Amino acid sequence: MEKNSDKLRTGVRWSAIERIITQIAQLGILLILSRILGPKAYGLIGMLTIFIAISQTLVDSGFSSALIRRNKNSQKQYSTIFWFNLIVSLLIYAVIFFMSPHISAFYREKELSDILRVLSLLVIINALSIVHRARLTIMMDFKTQTKISLIAVLGSGVVSVILAKNGWGVWALVVNNLVFATISTFLYFWFCKWLPDFIFQLKFFKVTAAFSVKLMIASLLNTFFDNIYQLVIGKVFYPTQVGYFTQAKNLTLLPANTYSAIIQRVTYRYFSEIKNDRVRLRQKYEEVMRISAFIFFPLTISFSIFSNNIIVFLIGKAWEEAAKYISILSWCYVLYPIHAISLNILNVFGRSDLFLKVEIIKKIIITVCLITTYKYGISAICMGMVFYSLLATYINTIHTNRIIKTNFIALIRIISPIAFISMLSATISFVICKFFDNNIIYIFGIMISLIIYYLIYYFVDRKIVLTIWKVNK
Repeated sequence: MEKNSDKLRTGVRWSAIERIITQIAQLGILLILSRILGPKAYGLIGMLTIFIAISQTLVDSGFSSALIRRNKNSQKQYSTIFWFNLIVSLLIYAVIFFMSPHISAFYREKELSDILRVLSLLVIINALSIVHRARLTIMMDFKTQTKISLIAVLGSGVVSVILAKNGWGVWALVVNNLVFATISTFLYFWFCKWLPDFIFQLKFFKVTAAFSVKLMIASLLNTFFDNIYQLVIGKVFYPTQVGYFTQAKNLTLLPANTYSAIIQRVTYRYFSEIKNDRVRLRQKYEEVMRISAFIFFPLTISFSIFSNNIIVFLIGKAWEEAAKYISILSWCYVLYPIHAISLNILNVFGRSDLFLKVEIIKKIIITVCLITTYKYGISAICMGMVFYSLLATYINTIHTNRIIKTNFIALIRIISPIAFISMLSATISFVICKFFDNNIIYIFGIMISLIIYYLIYYFVDRKIVLTIWKVNK
């Protein structure tokens, strides 16, 4: 049991280091490029994001999760998945290459055709390292993944900034993605020291596909509807508006994805080891939920309140409209880690059928929200996303609660005090900043809010602070 706890702490530590350092580096590059390139360049890339994301989901097809869930896999089994990923990526690239003029015509932006043909090379490059990433995750070797991610981010960032300053425009963003993928893939091969055999084990593939296909369909639905907003906004509005929305979504998703990736990757592996002990699993599940809310809520809520001042200071007034969307979208993604952890339980127990069922229901809700709001502008679309997120929180936990014998009320009891104190701290911080009415003070508004938040919890509930300290010790 102690060994499992040690694994969890080590996994959390290195997974957190990887994501946080990588995302800080990516954020720095993002801010520099945003000042140089402006909204339209990000809008053009945003229009194509849905096609790249769906392609990469098809290439993986849920097999990496299947490998991680199995824990012990043979050389033949790893090789089978490697060749499947590569073959599918080549087929998908061919489809995208010939479809790109039609996609360009859909948006009425001629330059998108060439951009998509080059950008979609990502699909092939990333396919080469899917198995390598799965192998390192199975070994809980997040330290190596930290090195790979950081080197790739810095290398691609330097290249893209140089190109942006030399007038490459949107192509600087294209090159940034390609260089990142290329460096990452090379380093995964270098550090992992694994090469596939020329073999395809059909029996293993069929058995694994039974689990993976449902997971893939759920992931496809998730990917499509996560990116459908740029598709609709790109069709109805102009690239600049897509750029504002894309940047707002990227900046609000950055902390959400960072934390969710940390906790989801580690808990998937850890929960898989203790899944037969339902009592212990429920305890750890609730503990992770509490810690997630404690860490994530105050940061996201404060970001919402101080978004305008922060955006103007960091990337200039040209992006001020994006701040309006950030203030709304932050409330959408504040529950993102809660969603991820709940769905992780379904994957741990191999209930890809329930995972798929949940995703279908949620996507119907997204469709209704989008149809209802898009006529009223991008702000209305963002508000619809917030409504969806609140409803999805409940839907995500229905089957999870049945599996581990808990209920939604228990979750509310865990997160509601944290949400209240987070809002209280951010409000007090905003009032303090308003009193001084100084732009510099506003920039430090989030820091002031977090200090107030932790001081309140220090006197109200030290236990959760000590729990977090124990996990990271």
